[in-house]
Amino acid sequence: MGRDAAPEHVHVITVPRPGAPRDLLWERFAGVFGIDPRRYAPTGERANPSLGVPETALLRRVNQQVNNGVLANDDYRRFVRELLAHRTLSQRSESPRLALPPQTRSWAADLSESWIGLLGERGYDVVGDLAELRPEPAAGTAFVDPDHPDETQVADAATEAIVVLLQEAARLAGVERSLREDVHAAHRDLDRTRGLWFRAKRRLVHLADDNRAAAAGLTAYRRVRARSSRSA
Repeated sequence: MGRDAAPEHVHVITVPRPGAPRDLLWERFAGVFGIDPRRYAPTGERANPSLGVPETALLRRVNQQVNNGVLANDDYRRFVRELLAHRTLSQRSESPRLALPPQTRSWAADLSESWIGLLGERGYDVVGDLAELRPEPAAGTAFVDPDHPDETQVADAATEAIVVLLQEAARLAGVERSLREDVHAAHRDLDRTRGLWFRAKRRLVHLADDNRAAAAGLTAYRRVRARSSRSA
């Protein structure tokens, strides 16, 4: 992409390391385009934490079960992506983190060094630090294969996910009950504002389903109403 452009017209924006100010990446982009970053600063406080190994394994299994038409897209975003992944599973910080296996980490480290050297030689406009292209140092804990997680940890994550879903189901049921009660109250208020004749007619309609005499009376009433309408 940069072979036919002058080096100063090619901008390389690096991603800040974990722990950097949350708006730093946006400030780098805004600076390239000459935008005041404060004028269009993100308004939300949402972070984007990563999932641990057992949480990733659990979410993968959930996806395998619900991504074949079980959940509509809106329901998937609401319950799986937001409620489970973002608000629940990503908050479990004690589980092993996703990482590269040792042999892949060596390959990634060699590749990043070649990129850093090449970008430095070409003289592109670097916004940030090319050192940020290097992989993070290996964590002190041993690598955990996400394809073979600790099933006890997966079960713990699944239990917490089930509890959260039950709490959400209970909350939604409470909202539904409240709405039902509001509708019933509105019907009662409406009934109080209507006359005795309307309530008697509605009672007759209900009785007509099981009572022949009431059904005959309702039929006669409708005939009289029909004649009155034609004569009017």
